Amino acid sequence: MESFSFIKSSSSLQGTIQLPGDKSISHRILLLSLVHSGQFSIENLSNCSDVKTSKKIIGQLGCKISKKSSGHLKIEGIARNVSSHTHYLDCENSGTTARLLCGILAGIPGNYILTGDASLSRRPMSRVVMPLQLMDAKITSTDGRLPIKIIGMSSLK
Repeated sequence: MESFSFIKSSSSLQGTIQLPGDKSISHRILLLSLVHSGQFSIENLSNCSDVKTSKKIIGQLGCKISKKSSGHLKIEGIARNVSSHTHYLDCENSGTTARLLCGILAGIPGNYILTGDASLSRRPMSRVVMPLQLMDAKITSTDGRLPIKIIGMSSLK
């Protein structure tokens, strides 16, 4: 077996890697602020329109968002402290936003109506609505599509 003398072992690897903002992770980290009460920073958030929709909605639900620098946000989460009036939330064309919100909002006391644009309103949502109904969530949709009405509660099965 041939030995390579130019390769040296190391006891550790250190450094920083900065990856481009990922749409899937960006949605999820933003929406987690709905169940987190503290402040946190997000760097390298995806700038796509779907992620902007999630960001807009968490702001409508009470999260405080401030821009620290380009691609760097500071968010103060709300930890389930949503006001009692009905929230009309336009998910625009973001299926990920609508589907993830269904599960999160079903567990946060309040009244919510999720809507979307014409394209999103044609997409099926039953694969999210039905399992939540089996968990005793108060969630309904018309023909398994948007709009979706949610009466959030603090405990689900």
